[in-house]
Amino acid sequence: MDPVSAVAQGIGSIFDWLSAGKAAKYGRLPDYLSPKDFQDQDKRTQTVIISGVVVFVVILGAIIFSITRKK
Repeated sequence: MDPVSAVAQGIGSIFDWLSAGKAAKYGRLPDYLSPKDFQDQDKRTQTVIISGVVVFVVILGAIIFSITRKK
């Protein structure tokens, strides 16, 4: 790559970096979607993790209860 192209590409990448936030937010959306359609939080992952912890605690409690009852 010649020096002029390298400098031009470097300056272009700086400007791309500065405008990347807006392009990433609005650039790839179809006309019928808006950014507000994607701002709702999905709590599915949190619900699955909390449910797994609750099930684990219940099973652990049942095991401990059965071990202590045998003595």
